Amino acid sequence: HDLSRRGGGPCLCVSCGAMRRGLLERELCGHEQCSFTGATAAKPGLIAAAEGGTLVLDELGEMPGPMQVSLVRFLDRGE
Repeated sequence: HDLSRRGGGPCLCVSCGAMRRGLLERELCGHEQCSFTGATAAKPGLIAAAEGGTLVLDELGEMPGPMQVSLVRFLDRGE
């Protein structure tokens, strides 16, 4: 990371195998205030927080299949 062109940005790492799907989705994508019980404020996700840097998805194979499909779609379309 430090030697790449993204070295000036943040380097964030998330263990995909350590979180259940709903939590992993919120961590990666963020959430809006009141979008679920206990969401007292909007929180940007790690994808947005890593903008200009590197996001390491550790244990990607442990991510639930449907979420892997959603991630590939996101990476492909940039949405």
